[in-house]
Amino acid sequence: LASCHMLRDFPDLDETMRRQLYRRCVSSAWKARRQLEGADRALLSREFLRYACSQWSLRPVNDKALEEMSRFLAHVKGVRRTHVH
Repeated sequence: LASCHMLRDFPDLDETMRRQLYRRCVSSAWKARRQLEGADRALLSREFLRYACSQWSLRPVNDKALEEMSRFLAHVKGVRRTHVH
């Protein structure tokens, strides 16, 4: 969640850093979905598709997906919330 906030709060970061932070957000969302639903069901989720694509893609950060992941992670129990938007 901190990486999501950092991407949103610092849009002028170097593109390489933005991609690394985005991959961290995607990975966290995928891990949370796996823990919530189990690995088998989570393979059909949007989070898994984003995770798989982020591992091989050099595309720029998807702001719409970032916002969706941020909302999802904000509602997962056990995620520390140190930043309020």
